[in-house]
Amino acid sequence: MKTAGLEDLREDLMKVVHECPGSVSFTIFSHKESLSWEENRRKSSASLIKLPIMMTAFEQIQTGSLNGDAMVVLRHEDHVEGAGVLNGLHDGITLSIEDLLMLMITVSDNTATNRLIELIGMDSINRFCLTWNLKRTFLNRKMMDFRSLEMGQDNWTSSMDVVSCLKGINEGPFKEASKRKMLTMLSRQQFRDKLPALVGGDVKVFNKTGELPGVEHDCAILESTSGKIAYVAVLIDGLQAPEDGRRAISRIGKLVYDYLTV
Repeated sequence: MKTAGLEDLREDLMKVVHECPGSVSFTIFSHKESLSWEENRRKSSASLIKLPIMMTAFEQIQTGSLNGDAMVVLRHEDHVEGAGVLNGLHDGITLSIEDLLMLMITVSDNTATNRLIELIGMDSINRFCLTWNLKRTFLNRKMMDFRSLEMGQDNWTSSMDVVSCLKGINEGPFKEASKRKMLTMLSRQQFRDKLPALVGGDVKVFNKTGELPGVEHDCAILESTSGKIAYVAVLIDGLQAPEDGRRAISRIGKLVYDYLTV
């Protein structure tokens, strides 16, 4: 019997794309097969930009230019609204850089993210993206900086670039300790209502979401108990209702789950 391949998903995937009221792009890669739609279209990254921020941090930790155990004091001016837990805490709380990275990924904490951008350096993050051939990924502003956004300075990425990040985390040149820590952070992701929503417990999910008004994104490494792995990124913008985006992404997650467990 012929083994199911990614190409067998095309018809069902395109049905999801065409039924979604927003503009969908996706990239799926599994065992040297890939399937994609509008994979190089540049889209506002929302919190998916936090993936290359995390990767740059661990690259710097490996080279010794950043100390993951270094303690950082959060100041009043560091606090920003939006996702996360730190904006409600008192000034003077002290966390390690690795604690900030964990919060940035697991609860998408914007205060932690902005402090990390300062510590790592925006230029360093963009150089990392260039070195890793992330052609449409750019960090141009901090989180919740709507003044810059109004001036046209947004953060950008594409579904192809996001899958490149996921593959880089899991298969790239990072040391085993760094890889393990990044995967642990992604596995503890608290937002599970998109790609993981319809995925059974027999598949591990390591994911990172992103949201803005009109924007719903998710990306994930999915690994079955047999060791079969898929890298998935679904980016949707132009939405009037966020639930339409979440529904489309969860349907794609279910299709990939079925492919992994057939």
